[in-house]
Amino acid sequence: FLISASRDGTAKRWRADGVATASALAHEKDANCAAAEAGLAATGSQDRTIALWDARRLEKTRSLVGHKRGVWQVDFAPGAKRLVSASSDKTVRVWATSSAACLLALDGHDASVLCARFVGEAHQVLSGAADGAIKLWSPDAARCECTLRDDDAPKVWAVAGRLVSGRF
Repeated sequence: FLISASRDGTAKRWRADGVATASALAHEKDANCAAAEAGLAATGSQDRTIALWDARRLEKTRSLVGHKRGVWQVDFAPGAKRLVSASSDKTVRVWATSSAACLLALDGHDASVLCARFVGEAHQVLSGAADGAIKLWSPDAARCECTLRDDDAPKVWAVAGRLVSGRF
C-alpha cells in the first residue's frame, strides 16, 4: 500500500495499480507529509497536528498534539514504535506511537525545520531547516551532536544518511 497526504487535508491509501482504495479527512488544513511503517501511517499538517492511522483500514487511531506551528515531515523508526516530526516551530519532536506522548522536543534550530529522519537504526535523527542548517541529534542523550551549514542552499528540504560505526 501507499499513503498520500493532500492540500485538501485528506489522506488516501493507494494500490500499486493506481487505484485509491480509501480516503479520509485527516486535518483541518493542508496535509503536508505522510509516512508508513509496519501497518501504521502518519500524516502531518499545517493545523499543527499529526494523525496516526491504521494503514490497512485508513482509520485514524490517534492525534499527536504539541507543535506550535505546521508539521512539514514525519518519519517512523523501524518497527513504528517511535515517530519523528519536523515543524515550523523550529523543533524536532520524537513521539511514542503507542501512547501518542511526546518523548522529546529537540530545540536548537534558528529557523523552521523542514525535514527530519531517523538514521543509524533509529538511534539518531537528522534534521534540516530553512536557514540551511543540518543537525545530527542523539535523542537518547537529548542533544545535538553536530551542525552542518550549507550557505549556498538557503533551505534544506530533505535529508538522508547512513551511519557506519556511528559515522557518515
